[in-house]
Amino acid sequence: ILTVILLVIFTASFILAIMETIQSEYSNFSIPPGVNHSGKLQIILASMISISAMGKILEKMRVCSQIVFARYLLSGRKLRPEPRLSLWDARFGRVPVRVYRPRAPSAGLRAAAIFFHGGGWRYCTIDTYEKVCRYIARESDSLVVSVGYRLAPEHPYPAAYEDCLNATIHFMKNIEHYGVDPANVTVCGDSAGGNLAAAVSQTLAGRSDLPKLRAQLPESFILTCEYDVLRDDGLLYKKRLEDNGVRVTWYHLEDGFHGIISLYDFYGFSFPAGKRGLDRIVKFIKDL
Repeated sequence: ILTVILLVIFTASFILAIMETIQSEYSNFSIPPGVNHSGKLQIILASMISISAMGKILEKMRVCSQIVFARYLLSGRKLRPEPRLSLWDARFGRVPVRVYRPRAPSAGLRAAAIFFHGGGWRYCTIDTYEKVCRYIARESDSLVVSVGYRLAPEHPYPAAYEDCLNATIHFMKNIEHYGVDPANVTVCGDSAGGNLAAAVSQTLAGRSDLPKLRAQLPESFILTCEYDVLRDDGLLYKKRLEDNGVRVTWYHLEDGFHGIISLYDFYGFSFPAGKRGLDRIVKFIKDL
């Protein structure tokens, strides 16, 4: 009986601690009035705060670290086979990747997009962005390579950058095995992945021993969101590129927020704005 009483007290204390932490953190946030489907965003925000709160408590209890708990819940799950795509996991050197190739025969060599996922350099995996990469490959009729770069803090900078760069170089050196046009390869990504795509493309811009990337450089597509702490950074980068003679296609989501692309087809919590942004990315790839 004493054991049961102690278990009940412990469970009640644990739940109370979570609720207090959630209430404290949630009071610091507000949903901008211009965001459509604000109810969905409130649920997502509450979920993220709950994950953070539970992770902090579990870390204090020495069950697991906060970052390990969050990674587990944000890692995503493998989906069923895709009828219109061939998917396989591989390694480009030491870097894990997942390749998505349309099953339908192509009249010529295909375009390719090398994708770097978001997650603040600390979270998310190839599985997290599975639906996004499938959509890009399927709708643009392109081969997509999703790169599983190493994450911080276990692997601090420049580990993620080096993995993305090495995976891209490996692909470009072996491009003839994939039925891809070497003159039509792009690097892309969202959030931290967008930063990595910019860094990789800038590094490879001066390489004469590899095929030139088709797009982020010498041509770029930039997607910004109105309700994004990094909105102005995107606009400043656009201006810098244009000042240096780089052709930029820019699309702005007036009702978008940071990470909205990653929520595409996310268990009923996707947003029309995110789908519009994803469609613009696909259009850019197809029009190259």
